[in-house]
Amino acid sequence: MTSKMLDRVLNCPTLPSLPGVAVAMLELLRQPSCTADKVANLIQNDPALASKVLKTVNSSYYGLSKPCPTISRAVSFLGMNTVKSLTLGLSLVDVGRSVDSGFDLLAYWRRSVYSAAAARIIAKIANDCDPDEVFVAALLQDVGMLASYSALGATYGAIMSAVSDHEDLASQERDQLGFDHAEVGSRLAEKWRLPDHIIACTKFHHRPDSAAASHAAIVKVVAASGEAAAALVAPETQPHVVAFRRRMREWFNVDGKTADELLHQTGEAAKALSKMLELDTGSPPDVGAILAEAGEQLIHHQVEMERRQTELARQAVTDALTGAFNRKHFDGVMAGAFSNAAAAGSALSVLFADADKFKSVNDTLGHQAGDAVLIEVARRLRETIGDTGTVCRYGGEEFAVVLPGVDPQAARNLAERLRCAIESSPIDVSHLDLSAKEVRQTISLGVSSNLAGRYTSWESLVHAADEAVYAAKKSGRNRVCCAWEATNSNAKQPKPADASLVLLVEDDALSAKMLEVLLTKHGKFKALVARSAEEALHLLKGGSGVPGVRPGLVMVDMSLPGMSGSQFMHACRADADLADLRCVAMSARGDEEQRDAASRAGSLGYFDKAQLCLNVGATLQQIADLAAGRAKAA
Repeated sequence: MTSKMLDRVLNCPTLPSLPGVAVAMLELLRQPSCTADKVANLIQNDPALASKVLKTVNSSYYGLSKPCPTISRAVSFLGMNTVKSLTLGLSLVDVGRSVDSGFDLLAYWRRSVYSAAAARIIAKIANDCDPDEVFVAALLQDVGMLASYSALGATYGAIMSAVSDHEDLASQERDQLGFDHAEVGSRLAEKWRLPDHIIACTKFHHRPDSAAASHAAIVKVVAASGEAAAALVAPETQPHVVAFRRRMREWFNVDGKTADELLHQTGEAAKALSKMLELDTGSPPDVGAILAEAGEQLIHHQVEMERRQTELARQAVTDALTGAFNRKHFDGVMAGAFSNAAAAGSALSVLFADADKFKSVNDTLGHQAGDAVLIEVARRLRETIGDTGTVCRYGGEEFAVVLPGVDPQAARNLAERLRCAIESSPIDVSHLDLSAKEVRQTISLGVSSNLAGRYTSWESLVHAADEAVYAAKKSGRNRVCCAWEATNSNAKQPKPADASLVLLVEDDALSAKMLEVLLTKHGKFKALVARSAEEALHLLKGGSGVPGVRPGLVMVDMSLPGMSGSQFMHACRADADLADLRCVAMSARGDEEQRDAASRAGSLGYFDKAQLCLNVGATLQQIADLAAGRAKAA
């Protein structure tokens, strides 16, 4: 179907054809013996053409300093290439006049003339193709429209009527016909035996990146000229102004201000060219008004882009459910706040808030109710904190608040206000289709503060607050627990740690033996092995008159049976006698979920068991540093 339709167009008896003098001109120029005199004689043999050429040469478009009386002088003044281009241009105008009156010639010539005017101007800036050659190529680029209309009449007319912008025409043609006017125009140019670079411009002016490298320069100039024409005469000029500026910048390294000046020049040149070719191209566009509107739209576009970027940036650090900041933002803010506080010697406090018995809300009322509770808890936290700090959803039902410049007592008072803000009134869930209309919710809070440089890292400060909230929940929930109060309440001084003693909490016998050998045979350590968390706690706490051991380091397998490694470390942190115990997690699984669980449980770091024996010296040194309190694990 596509091939037959295209053949119908190309073999149509009413297809536009070049006048004989134009054909003869092209043939003459292909001959090595072509001279300026021969070109002049050929034009003079066609009185009508000779008259048009002289009239055109003497018009303001070419701006000669004195009148040119003869064709020979015109060829001498302008050169054979310019006269050839002029002859072809005038011939193309004659071709267009032969088309049926149903075709919108005004719109066709308006676009073609403005494109040809722009092409000459752009070619002079590009400086890698002949302005006169580009002029002809731009004037010819849409000749396929004339041919398609001549052959298909109303069928093609309906396609043109269906689009308001010329840039949409080619795709509409391909959808309806299987080919576009660019393909028809290039085949017609081949039939007329036009130069290859002119054919390439006709074929690829809508898709310049597809042109061969040998024709890329001139094709891009013609494509840019088409965009310039659209910027001045299309129904919606603004998108084309933007596209023209972009193409001029990308292809010719021309800035926006210069591109706008080229549009002004194109408008003036097109008026002169229309007059020279005796073509009606309608009222000239108000280039200044077009560019002013484009400037306003550009500002609006930039403002909108900035708004979108701000929104995207906000979404990247915001918890989608509650609207509080997310864990990623918390880590960044916390790291910066700790560094600033350390440098300035100022206070920094952290609050952790955990929704009490939240699982029962989800289990009894459903996740919709749970979500509503979290949303309202976050809202009340933010409302109470105000500008004093940054509220973040740390994970699940746990929230964290960074409080720069807030001392311990002020942080404790603020935590109590937060507790009251949640407890004081029930959370309304009447908008949900539930049996309950409201939910009574409380929170437990933990507070830590960088007292006199007590914490050497922001992670340790955060961990202290997390442990404090854990202690608050163990003490009955709906209360505030401060890390420094838990420490001060411990009247009994803990037994000093033995940096040479390592407690291995490992249920796998082979792994335990391997680690024991590593520590005792290759390193200068004593090793104790506990096959479960419960056994380890018994060793640490002692009993029946037997004092507990105080190792410099506890290496805990995360996948213990019964009480897990993370539960063991939480239990140690909640016990005043064991709170300062140095623990490091081990696992055969190297995933981020386990690393995060270990970190939240208070692990100083994380050992991948598969890597422990790869570099024995480095591993033993790291264990020694950890036991002595000099380092964190990787």
